[in-house]
Amino acid sequence: MKKIINWPLILFIGLTICLPASFYLLNSKNNNEIKENCYKKIEFTLESQKNIEPKYYDIIWDNLEFKNQKLTVINENLTEEEKQSGDYDKETEIAKIKFTKDEFENSVRLGLADINKDGLNDYLYEIQGRFGYPNFCGNKGCSLFILVSQKNGSYKHVECPVVFIGPICVLKSETDEFKNIELLNYTIVDKQINIIEKSILKFDKNENVYNLERRIVK
Repeated sequence: MKKIINWPLILFIGLTICLPASFYLLNSKNNNEIKENCYKKIEFTLESQKNIEPKYYDIIWDNLEFKNQKLTVINENLTEEEKQSGDYDKETEIAKIKFTKDEFENSVRLGLADINKDGLNDYLYEIQGRFGYPNFCGNKGCSLFILVSQKNGSYKHVECPVVFIGPICVLKSETDEFKNIELLNYTIVDKQINIIEKSILKFDKNENVYNLERRIVK
């Protein structure tokens, strides 16, 4: 008696086994590629700063271009003494107040990475807290600042034309021997953070941001 081979059943079983396996392998490959493309991930959290020496904050503070400016502070962050100052606007409940170094250390979020491959740490940071909004933060995130270490012991201060939510990924890819940097942009709807955009910062030989690529996240 001739056996009848049930080809539809065999095909169904094969697809049931092979398709999930192929999706797993594909996703694993994509995940590996993402990990390999990231030279260093920088998490901007207080937890990540526990082992960073105070001297790094001193370096940033000494090189701040805006440390002597009066920054906007909104009412909910004002002390009674600040409300009595001559710079307090009672109608808008906003004051102009100078940073102090202690306040700065409580507002900055700091990460270290050698982004120009000269063997020296460069400082990537953002300013949050009571001085962050509206001076350096908006509804899409906070501004990124970079101090690029120079071989003569000085630093070059670079402000990047983008706001972001961490983490930042210092990529393995380079432009003019300067590592590219990937940042995430977001919106908040009903207290939910939605990643809407990825930005790639590229630098020129003078260590200035010369190109900003934006990709919409679907």
